[in-house]
Amino acid sequence: MSKLKDILHIIEELGVVPAENTEKLLELLLSGESLNETDLAEKLEIRINDVRKILYALARLDIVYYTKDKHPEKKWWYVYSWTLDVDKVYVKYIDFLNKELQDRENRLADNTTYFICKKCDRKVEYSDALVTNFKCSRCGKMLKESKRKDARLERAIKKLKKELQKYSIFASKPAAPVSEEGETKKEKKAPAKKAKTKSESKKK
Repeated sequence: MSKLKDILHIIEELGVVPAENTEKLLELLLSGESLNETDLAEKLEIRINDVRKILYALARLDIVYYTKDKHPEKKWWYVYSWTLDVDKVYVKYIDFLNKELQDRENRLADNTTYFICKKCDRKVEYSDALVTNFKCSRCGKMLKESKRKDARLERAIKKLKKELQKYSIFASKPAAPVSEEGETKKEKKAPAKKAKTKSESKKK
């Protein structure tokens, strides 16, 4: 599967239904360069508003970010250039998969664990056994833990683990930091310290 198909698959799993031109827009952004909304609209031959709709949907997943620059000719206008953060796509998806896996493993534990009383020949659900401190409410004997199979959940867990194994290798570095407004953060470098001359050192 190509990287483009991978990303399309991931954004669908994360809850974004691709629009008609989502695939073509992602293909342009996968070049690695930042492209402004006008350039994207021209390359895709669609309206700027349609470009923005796609970009905003991707921005809700926090996998694209923009930089804002003043328009070279029009006063009070700004040019928004967008970049796809490929590494963050994978990081987001891995986080999603881990949460889904944890949820299903918890559900499997809850759904499959029960207790039995051999003397009374009865099954007791976990919540009921907890109330009686894991003792049979009829004879007072300690209940024995047992398991039942849930094939559907076990298949889902197996699929999630396979998906995690496949995509974990792509999350190689942290994603670019983004401010609350969506603009990329720029690190401020501390000013270089001026080296002391010999005469300055002697004065002290």
